Amino acid sequence: MNENTSHQNHFDTIHLSAIHYNEQKQKIKEYWSEKDGILFGTIDYDPTTGHRTKETLFHPNGTIKSVYHF
Repeated sequence: MNENTSHQNHFDTIHLSAIHYNEQKQKIKEYWSEKDGILFGTIDYDPTTGHRTKETLFHPNGTIKSVYHF
């Protein structure tokens, strides 16, 4: 394996680490993380519609990218 593929393979270990619900048991946020506990992203949900409202991705190089859904 060369250096160019090592970063890509790093993301293969991402898994869902937690789902948060509000008092009515509606999903409001998901947390995605790598196996060693490094947080790589979150997805926010509108509890009234169940639709995604924001996705935030945290990259190993320190950049943060947010994608909003309307």
